[in-house]
Amino acid sequence: MANGNGQALDMNANTNHPSTSSASTAQLHTGGGSTYSVREIDASNSQMQRVLSRARLRHAAVKSMLGSSKRVRSATVKRPVLRNAVVKIPHRTATDNWGKVTFSSPNYSVLESGGHIEVDLILYRKIPLPPSVSGHRPLSAAGQDSAPADEEPAESSLTEKTGVVSVNYCTRGGTAKDGHDFSHTEGVVIFNEDEYVKTIRIPIIDDYEYEADKEFFIDLSCPEESGIIGDPGVAKVTIIDDDVPGEFDFASTYFHGDPSSGVLRLVIDRMGGSDGTVTLDVCTEDGSAVGGDNCKSFDYVACNEQVTFKHCEMQKTVEIRINEASAASKQFTAILKNPSFGAKLGAVSGAVCFIGPDESKHDEAQLAKEAQDDEEEELTYKGQFIQAMSIDAGEDEDGNPNEISCLDLLLHFCTFFFKVLIALVPPTQYLKAYPAFVISLIVIGTMTAFVEQLGNLLGCVLGIHQAVTGITIVAIGTSLPDTFASRTAALQDEYADNSVGNVTGSNSVNVFLGLGLPWCIATIYAAAKGKSYCVDPDNLFQSLVFFLTVATVCIITLFVRRALGGELGGPKAVKWVCGVCMISLWVLYVILASLKAYNILQFNVDLPVASGVCSTAHSSV
Repeated sequence: MANGNGQALDMNANTNHPSTSSASTAQLHTGGGSTYSVREIDASNSQMQRVLSRARLRHAAVKSMLGSSKRVRSATVKRPVLRNAVVKIPHRTATDNWGKVTFSSPNYSVLESGGHIEVDLILYRKIPLPPSVSGHRPLSAAGQDSAPADEEPAESSLTEKTGVVSVNYCTRGGTAKDGHDFSHTEGVVIFNEDEYVKTIRIPIIDDYEYEADKEFFIDLSCPEESGIIGDPGVAKVTIIDDDVPGEFDFASTYFHGDPSSGVLRLVIDRMGGSDGTVTLDVCTEDGSAVGGDNCKSFDYVACNEQVTFKHCEMQKTVEIRINEASAASKQFTAILKNPSFGAKLGAVSGAVCFIGPDESKHDEAQLAKEAQDDEEEELTYKGQFIQAMSIDAGEDEDGNPNEISCLDLLLHFCTFFFKVLIALVPPTQYLKAYPAFVISLIVIGTMTAFVEQLGNLLGCVLGIHQAVTGITIVAIGTSLPDTFASRTAALQDEYADNSVGNVTGSNSVNVFLGLGLPWCIATIYAAAKGKSYCVDPDNLFQSLVFFLTVATVCIITLFVRRALGGELGGPKAVKWVCGVCMISLWVLYVILASLKAYNILQFNVDLPVASGVCSTAHSSV
């Protein structure tokens, strides 16, 4: 032993007598001849330890104030650590199931409509070899492997579990019941020499009833009690309910019962699902009609019954007896409530029931009368002029008035004269609308003459031939209303009759009345005066030939379109081609008639003239 000065210490203890081991007789000799007793050495060591302890405490306090990091003191001797005394919970790995059979997962789920569920069983055939064979670490004195707990044996230390292995399996009910939610299944699974995975199938019963999710269990057991069942040896299967009972509504918000039939029928619809049997209550609440237990003393038999919809049943009818002697129109309310678990009530869970005459016709007539009254209230002279002088930008989807735009102001300025002129027509409620009809004809004639004069003046200013002005400016001004009327009829009507009939009808009126009536009046007037009335046809015959030509092409186009599916509508390409062709026919007619009016295109036609006519129609084209 060495002292603090590095001198060698020689401890001589008397071992011949037992008393020599006491502190009073023990002697310590140093190389310099000095002798120390053991008691003195112990006292010196204790004092030294106290000094060292105080120094360590001061040193630790200074380091904590200075914020120094903790220095780990190295030790030459391995001291026991507290964590070595704590028993570790082993981490489960595949090595825990070596040589055992387990489920592939402890939890499974399946839809109720799935019909069955397949569960895999796994046999871990690799098992560790004995130490004498594998040569890995020997066991410690405590009988445990000296290798770390989380270290798996090397591949060379594993072997295959050979032979045929068999286990039993059996289902066990939980919230899911045997025979109602699943079929009880049990049996034996046999793993042959080369098999590691086996699959078992458990039938699932779909009862078509909306319910909460349920679960059952599958247990593994070994008949030989050989401990071959690993973890997990029990699997939980959750049956997820996927049935949709549906939503229930009345077929209408209004039902009518004719007293002569004595029955009022309520129709209940099932939508959005049809799974399972569903029940709901139908009850009535009195209104002006009073219900009771019979239909002789009361207006109807009060209803508070349960209606049952079977699986896949989508509609039910409930009959309510009503008083056949009821004359006045009365009403009560029918209500749906208390549907089965999972079923829902829709937006029309209540309906108004009328007893008496056919209220639908009565309501339609009443609404029409109210609408007519409202319209008549607006169509007074004062209302017409106020409406003509006002700017209306319409309303949005919520019924709020739209803001007036610059375009609205411009259109109102341009049409103000015509609005005021139309407001002069009397409302239709005066004298059965005869004044409105007569004055409307006068206004139309006046407007037509006005447009014709404006057209002629414009043509004169621009230096356009009068015949060209008639087939362009005047014709467009008088025919545009017919064009828009035909467009509206084509968009809103199911068939093309109105739109095509409007075109042909307006042309017939123009030809037979627009030409025939003035000529007839002029001829009668001339005959009364003893004169003859003559009209120079000029370019009329040639224009008529051009018109009949393009009109024939138009009619042929309509017949072709009818053979292909319809006069109007059809594929986008067909509509565009036909529209361009029609516009081209009009442009062609205007060009040919204009060329004839300016004598650019010429040919002579001698028309037969009856005797007594003032001149012979002669045209050069």
